[in-house]
Amino acid sequence: MSKFTAFPVNGDAFLLEREKYSVLVDGGGSKSKLVNSYKKAQGKQLPNYIVCTHRDSDHINGLIGLLEEAVKPPVWNTKNTELWVPFYFSFYAEDYAWYIDELSKIHKEKSISNLTCLEHTEPSEYFSSPSLQKFYAYLTAANPSASETRSFFTIVKDEIGKATRYKSLLDAAAALSLKLRFFEYSPLYANGGEANRLYPLNSHEIQAYPRPTSILQLMKLSLENLHSLAFISPETQCSSAHHAVIFCADTDLTKCNLSLVGNESFTFFKHQPLITAPHHGSSTNQKSYTFIHQAFLYYEKKFFIRGHCSRVKYIAHEFKGGHSRACTKPHNSCKNKHCPSSCRCKLTAEQTVILQTSNGVWQPSNTHALI
Repeated sequence: MSKFTAFPVNGDAFLLEREKYSVLVDGGGSKSKLVNSYKKAQGKQLPNYIVCTHRDSDHINGLIGLLEEAVKPPVWNTKNTELWVPFYFSFYAEDYAWYIDELSKIHKEKSISNLTCLEHTEPSEYFSSPSLQKFYAYLTAANPSASETRSFFTIVKDEIGKATRYKSLLDAAAALSLKLRFFEYSPLYANGGEANRLYPLNSHEIQAYPRPTSILQLMKLSLENLHSLAFISPETQCSSAHHAVIFCADTDLTKCNLSLVGNESFTFFKHQPLITAPHHGSSTNQKSYTFIHQAFLYYEKKFFIRGHCSRVKYIAHEFKGGHSRACTKPHNSCKNKHCPSSCRCKLTAEQTVILQTSNGVWQPSNTHALI
């Protein structure tokens, strides 16, 4: 039997417990909330795999808080615990310390005149994010406009915050002597992970890298890798069947090639898969729901769960999320099940949602709000 817990932590924090291993994916936006919820569920035993999908505060802060709490005497049991993180440009916290210092100088001085600029040969269609487009717009402009200047230094400030959070996570992992594994975003080539336990859907595990030296090149690499990582714990047949779980985080799944993950195809499952709602169910990620619906046509119902709502709702695969990310459709109007765990609306109090597998489907085990 498998057990899945969604913690109410102002963001994503999902714990999957299998027969021989456990996986915690992201930690929400509060350092203390995950600590309190996790200790109630697991005591002072860290899971086998802790996964950080990206550096946004509503995903990484709780993980930082959990590891910082775990190192306090008496130190938690960290035997066989690994931390899986996105790769940006280095394996080492000291490199990010230097990076943060240099970016802080740039932001304070509001100037990059003393830095060597990058080559600007990349065509605009290759820019992987709006931030990267603004980054190049500022660097390539002979006389940057006030708007271009503001955009650039806003990006710098935002990057300082994300890099600081990432370094804090690496520092906390080092204090516990956790094994670190790094995954670089590559939606068309997913590779690595742990056989039959946890595979990346849109990244490959990286073992070595060329070490960049230019601060602007480092910033470019970070902006290119803003994409969050997605993972799958595959369906397996053992003494008790393990149902598949797909951890989507904030990623755009439409670029993933499910047929090439871990040398297996995940487009068919014997049992109903559980899917964490991409980007907390935001309507801006509507394409991902359509992609999921088409990839798993065999199942009339898909079971979604997200971290920004506190009661179960059914949703159509198109998902009309709205700005509040709370589905307004009646429970009986859609075919897909949707289990949120913490909500911006005031329909119900926050709750920890626990699901277990039974008779080939995921079933709620702790709340009347779930069907």
